[in-house]
Amino acid sequence: MSSQDQPKPGIEQQASESTLGGGMMANQGDNNNQIQDDNNIQQQNNSQAQVNQDNSTGYQTNVDGGTAYIGNNTIIHPQNKPNAAVKEIPYIGVRHFVGRESELAKIHEALHRGKAYAISAVAGMGGVGKTELAIKYARLYEKNYPGGICWFSVRNGNLATEIIQFAQLHLNLQVPQKNFQGNPLSLIQQVTWFWENWQPCQGLVLVVLDDVTDANNFIEYLPKNSRFRVLITTRLRNLDSNIEEILLDALSEKEGLQLFVNLIGSLRVNKESATAREICQWLGYLPLGLELVGRYLAEDFDLSLARMLERLQTQNLQDEAIDIKLQKGQNNYFLMTGKTSIKAAFELSWQELNTPIATVAQLLSLFALDVIPWKFVEFIAKYLNWAEETLDNAKKLLYKLQLIQSAGEGSYKIHPLIREFLQAKLLESGLADNLTLAFATSMAALAKQVPKSPSFVELQNIAPIVPHLTQVAKSMTKYLSDRDLCHPFVCLAKFYEAQGLYKQAEPWRLQCLSEAQSRLCIKHPTVDVAASLHGLAKLYKYQGRYTEAEPLFLQALELRKAIIGEYDQNYTESLYELGELYLPLGRYSEAETLLWKTLELRQNLLGDSHPEIVEGLDGLAMLYSYQGRYSEAELVYEKTLKLKKEFFGDNNLHVANNLYRLALVLARKQWRKKARNSILLFTSDDRRIESLFEQSIDITKRLLGEYHPILAERLRELSLFYYQQKWYRAR
Repeated sequence: MSSQDQPKPGIEQQASESTLGGGMMANQGDNNNQIQDDNNIQQQNNSQAQVNQDNSTGYQTNVDGGTAYIGNNTIIHPQNKPNAAVKEIPYIGVRHFVGRESELAKIHEALHRGKAYAISAVAGMGGVGKTELAIKYARLYEKNYPGGICWFSVRNGNLATEIIQFAQLHLNLQVPQKNFQGNPLSLIQQVTWFWENWQPCQGLVLVVLDDVTDANNFIEYLPKNSRFRVLITTRLRNLDSNIEEILLDALSEKEGLQLFVNLIGSLRVNKESATAREICQWLGYLPLGLELVGRYLAEDFDLSLARMLERLQTQNLQDEAIDIKLQKGQNNYFLMTGKTSIKAAFELSWQELNTPIATVAQLLSLFALDVIPWKFVEFIAKYLNWAEETLDNAKKLLYKLQLIQSAGEGSYKIHPLIREFLQAKLLESGLADNLTLAFATSMAALAKQVPKSPSFVELQNIAPIVPHLTQVAKSMTKYLSDRDLCHPFVCLAKFYEAQGLYKQAEPWRLQCLSEAQSRLCIKHPTVDVAASLHGLAKLYKYQGRYTEAEPLFLQALELRKAIIGEYDQNYTESLYELGELYLPLGRYSEAETLLWKTLELRQNLLGDSHPEIVEGLDGLAMLYSYQGRYSEAELVYEKTLKLKKEFFGDNNLHVANNLYRLALVLARKQWRKKARNSILLFTSDDRRIESLFEQSIDITKRLLGEYHPILAERLRELSLFYYQQKWYRAR
């Protein structure tokens, strides 16, 4: 055979010695004639015409319709094209589709950014409406795909088989089962042949792969031609770096309520509007949950929304309203896209977890419905002696499966219904007591680290733990040891007190005292009970509720004296606070006795150079100020200001307080002087007073924020000073 007669290797042969599965063939020249004769006989039997164009030689295969290229050989077969493009969308879709405008626009942009082949994935948790979004997109943009729309369900079926069945049923294409040697073709080879030989009507084709669960079960079956656009729905994040991902979250509050209105009617929602909002919030604005509950309510006109909410809160995911399988009749559900319960939707992701990762997921369900800093999870993991690798793997997989969502760097959150699902799994596991003990104990340990008087910056660091400590304080106190019992309550109270939110702080002080008295006093009075009394009394003092504060201070003082004696810092603290309380009540003699005794005890305990000694001196200065002994008060405040700057630095609340009190004393002293001598000018002394006020206000604003009542009080005193001096200027 001459070199001109040799068959030239084509693309298919180079890739795998024939895409259709053939290997390297020997004796090609000797067999060409026999193969050609066999093909001619086969063509006659099948009433097909085969033409070797442009003097091509080599091997051919029978294809029902279209043109097949093998090597450099062209085989032409009669085309059996459909009369019109196939537009297969197997679902009707919801009638009341709400929101998602931006997501629909993102999908279309991703699939039409250029002329090249494009693929996009809609990723989201179970029940969030991924399939509904794909249906809406396909119907909304149907005209953009004149070549056709084909839809394949990936989770419950074999994608390759579905593609081949689509070719046969909808396009009348007979996909070859064997290569020219008679060897069976693999499913990948058959699917590749289909995509290469399907000649759709002119224009783009949309291919939807619904509910992809693994990158390995679909990528090899994707079309590669630029006329195809592929849209994927999946519960998984980051399927592949070449796939543009569009994340789908729950509906917004407004959209969720609108969907609920669409399902049960505006009259019914308006009648119980607040309850309707609570139901939507409880469901986390998850479309599947809203649709299930909405359809259930539509079936029962007499069922009030209040009763429905009560049932959901009591029975959680076990209520038949959100579990179709529990319902006797399902007449109202036959047109639903996904006929499944919320629990079943989440179960699919749960089945992907091994035991250690499932345990981490159950631990996460103990956190409040708020942002969860991962450092808190790591702190609890150390208590449980979990390996770092286990925790890292859990975080990655739970995030990939959409069981947790990112809430910023290093923080995550859980959807309300997923949290309910995981809590149910926790109860079933038998690990509930151990994990709750670890959670409550760890949170109490974190609470103990909070400073006595948090600054504005420190409050921002404390804020993330507040919702989770609230969870412990409300429902997990039985897991706390006697030693840890008060820590969550005290931390929560300090958090609100530091912001001047005294009404929010009071319930935690009261509950702390109640818990301490009911548990700890049964055995014997403890310092924690005394501390609880003292904390509540101090809160009342902040609020000006002096008559309520006094008996609590007295009880705390007596308990501390009985338990720890007089030579203890906690005892002197109670002594000092009680003495300071008597000043606004005008009980100066009692106040002076207590304040001098406090200073004497602290000097014996701590020596002359200690921050608490300075606080004792402050008390005496306040006494002098109340008594109108301004010169004496001034001397003490000048001394304590210098000491405080040495102890704490210039930018400290202790310094700010001292500056403010010194300014007040000097202002009253100056006012008395001017009143006696009829001085109307703004003097250098006045300018110093003004400067002291301004320094105090600047430090207070930095440390406590712009909306703290202490700052408001200092601004008020400065304005009063200007008024008294009859000297005004814009502030």
